[in-house]
Amino acid sequence: MADIHDIDIAFMPCNQPYTMTVEQLLNAARMVKPKVLFPYHYGQTNVSGIPTQLETEGIDVRIRHYE
Repeated sequence: MADIHDIDIAFMPCNQPYTMTVEQLLNAARMVKPKVLFPYHYGQTNVSGIPTQLETEGIDVRIRHYE
């Protein structure tokens, strides 16, 4: 993932046991540095703190509730 650059929009899954934890998503987002990040597939995982944790990285986090 560290070799991926110039990403405008990234969709990253965040839900255990099958996808990333919140911490893994944060690390992945910091590596890729997308302009906009949409966490998805988070189910009951609390992703509300992700925007605050990435605000100094210049990543616009957009949380949507997909059904």
